[in-house]
Amino acid sequence: MGFLVGLVVAALFVTEAQSAHAATTRQWTGAVNLNWNTPGNWSPAGVPANGDSVVIGGNAYARTLVNDVPGELLLDTLTMSNAVRLEGNRLGISRRIDYLGDDGNFSLRLPIVIRGDDVTISLPTLVTLFLGNPGPDAAPNALIASDGTRVTVSGGELTLGLGVPAGIVGRGQIILDDADGNFFHTFPSFAGKILVKSGSKAWIGPSSGGGCSSAANTAFVLAGGEMLVSCPVAARSLEGIGKVDLSFEGRLILGGAGFSAFDGEFVGGASTGLICCGSGVQVTSGASPNFRGNVLVSGGKFVLDGATVAPASSFTVQGPPGAVFPILPTLAGFGQFGDTILTDATLDFRANDDYSSFGLARFPNLQFAPSVNVRYRITGPIAGSGFSQIVLTGQLVLDNAKLDLDFADYTPPVGQSFTLVTGASALLDTFAFPALADPQLSEGEVFDVGALKFKITYQGGASGHDVIITRQAAAGATPTATATATPTTTPSPSPLKFRRFLPFVVKEN
Repeated sequence: MGFLVGLVVAALFVTEAQSAHAATTRQWTGAVNLNWNTPGNWSPAGVPANGDSVVIGGNAYARTLVNDVPGELLLDTLTMSNAVRLEGNRLGISRRIDYLGDDGNFSLRLPIVIRGDDVTISLPTLVTLFLGNPGPDAAPNALIASDGTRVTVSGGELTLGLGVPAGIVGRGQIILDDADGNFFHTFPSFAGKILVKSGSKAWIGPSSGGGCSSAANTAFVLAGGEMLVSCPVAARSLEGIGKVDLSFEGRLILGGAGFSAFDGEFVGGASTGLICCGSGVQVTSGASPNFRGNVLVSGGKFVLDGATVAPASSFTVQGPPGAVFPILPTLAGFGQFGDTILTDATLDFRANDDYSSFGLARFPNLQFAPSVNVRYRITGPIAGSGFSQIVLTGQLVLDNAKLDLDFADYTPPVGQSFTLVTGASALLDTFAFPALADPQLSEGEVFDVGALKFKITYQGGASGHDVIITRQAAAGATPTATATATPTTTPSPSPLKFRRFLPFVVKEN
């Protein structure tokens, strides 16, 4: 299965009523020429009409037939049993496309319009169906399905756009059921779903016209299947459970506006990446030990709900300069992150009943800018269950990031401590707390969160770099904030450098 396949769907309504006609199965004979609109080429003789089924057998082997029937010919079933190429006018299908040969390839190089609610394309394992449309249509759509239509590809390979323009439009659903679907062309007008079942793959690669495929309005849903991306590919969202393989220089760009959850694995080296999340929420909860690429959060919210990636990966959370909450891009949740840098962004550890709970957020290195909000919700004293905790193996750069604490309905007793950050090998700078006259939250500072008072230290724990807040008695004095603050520890010889640039840029095609 060495081809990458492309698939096309569009929203159209049937505007032509079927003429009064008794449905007939017509067998191709090719006795006169290669044109469908010649009555003598069929048995029984006559040109196929709306509602008929067409069978093309071995007598058409390796030939190019032409559907020159005027307008759109609506067939119940198209059955083929040998390698053949079909070109010409639009062909509607209301029930099935079947290939009965044992192997080989066949091509439908004309617009295929799906007119039934549930249409099946049935292919043997060793057969590839090529879809494309080199014709004069303004939009070279190869597969067109109206809203609510399901197109199930069973067995074999469906390749769309290989060397021939092929787009997908509409809001239907394409289902790969024990089949491979390879997409070689852009289809930004398709606002439906591509569902990949177990044992199936959706391969998306460079389009036939150059550049990479775009499916910016398409939702990819994995139901145990696999998605392979070999260039920068835009999609609306990623859902379900399965595997996303970015190993071949792949970058998946998610730009939807809704909520999507993916419980699966990402695979990819340092030159690969995931970019999200438009204005939506993308949740991931799988284990990805073989993902060492970059996650760029430039909009929306990207949530690790216990997900893990290789520590050698990296996360960059970067909004437009001067952006303000709530439009700041947000990294949220808990699990294993890679080296992480945030600028004009939010790091959110507030659990959400819809997609997350509390846990340990593990980072190799973590760096903030002053324009970053670090948000905690605390509902109990135990790290990982009452609140999410940052656990580090390397350096933490606070750089006056704003600390935001929410105790919800929980009132901790006086003397109760909460270790917000633990394990850092080095810690630079301090948090800021905007409610203070001088927002810089210095070592030993006492500050108010609503009616509660807390004292902060950056020198806690065995390493001397843990960030701990402790509930104080209401009568305790509140020191005045100092004008300046110094790092709580000597920087390591090679500190994590603060960067205000993206690790990679995806160029538009």
